[in-house]
Amino acid sequence: MGNGRLDGKGNSEEAVREIDPDIKYEAAMCYLRGLCFSKQNAFDRAKECYMDAVRIDVQCFEAFDQLTKNCLLSPEEEWSFLESLDFDTVNAHSTTDSSQEAAQFTKMLYTTRLSKYKNPADFSNAVDSLSQHYNLASNPDILLSKAELLFTQCRFKQALAITAKVLDTDEYNFSFLPLHLACLHELHQPNALFLLAHRLADAYPEEPATWLAVGVYYLSIREIANARRFFSKASMMDPHFGPAWIGFAHTFALEGEHDQAIAAYGTAARLFQGTHLPQLFLGMQHLQLNNMTLAQEYLITAHGLCDSDPLLLNEMGVVFYHLDHLADAVQLFQKSLRIAQEIDSDPQVWLATRANLGHAYRRQHQWSRALREFEEVARRGSGTAGGGSAGKGG
Repeated sequence: MGNGRLDGKGNSEEAVREIDPDIKYEAAMCYLRGLCFSKQNAFDRAKECYMDAVRIDVQCFEAFDQLTKNCLLSPEEEWSFLESLDFDTVNAHSTTDSSQEAAQFTKMLYTTRLSKYKNPADFSNAVDSLSQHYNLASNPDILLSKAELLFTQCRFKQALAITAKVLDTDEYNFSFLPLHLACLHELHQPNALFLLAHRLADAYPEEPATWLAVGVYYLSIREIANARRFFSKASMMDPHFGPAWIGFAHTFALEGEHDQAIAAYGTAARLFQGTHLPQLFLGMQHLQLNNMTLAQEYLITAHGLCDSDPLLLNEMGVVFYHLDHLADAVQLFQKSLRIAQEIDSDPQVWLATRANLGHAYRRQHQWSRALREFEEVARRGSGTAGGGSAGKGG
């Protein structure tokens, strides 16, 4: 197995297009090693194996899927890894033009799997091209990527419309269920959650997503103890099921059991090292406990993983506000609102951030700017939507 196989740029076109079966076997072995390490919770070693598998054979989608769905890479690392891959090795068994098109097609498919917090324009271009040029507008994977983007934009109704459409034709498409359940919860639809959870429990009691659905239903009707029990059951059936761990931790947070919530979020942070959400939630817990130093540490760690989440920027702004770093707080609140606008997020969701910005201006004695923000909040509605509040105690 020579190195020339991995670096085909200096070889002839025929050599590049030749499919060496050993490449497939080598990539498959790296993928299987990754699965073994993952079962042992050795996620750093699993990540390297999966990345090696995709580097060896860029069409080893199973390895790429493990990297993305298990959040083993940060958003920045995902995009950097994508750009490092040699898609020119994709072989279409045909002309040069066909192989180039196959390479571009593969790259666009991979692009749709990446974090929706980075490069939304590149993601939208890939989805549009796949939908129009390749007639994949109704492909479930493309639809799931669209729904995920809408969810990060807090456009829950539009995301739910997509997930519901897919589940109408494929009722037990388990890849859609966590997002579908999250949308139903955000839109306060306990009746729909009850019916779905009941059907799943009857038909698929062996699926972790079934008990996730039951847990989300109980969470939606504020039966926290029952919700915790079923989230725990889902996480025991699949210890790497991220939504179950996050739901389990949320149940403690909702009851004000901060120490237990912190322990549960900490477990999620160890299991899913590429996502910023557990670190964000840890920071929010310490913020509620008025542990500003620890809150700042966790939020900065989350920011290192993802610097484009408006909620994270709002929470960081709240910490700086309470630390009397008002100029930094203003910058973070402004950046949060700007990014929310750039990703076309629902402005109503970010009224609390706008109110926070008004409070920061108020404490800086910038009365006209503070008044403008408060008037905007009053015009749009109640300022209690989402995010931490800087105004309390300020």
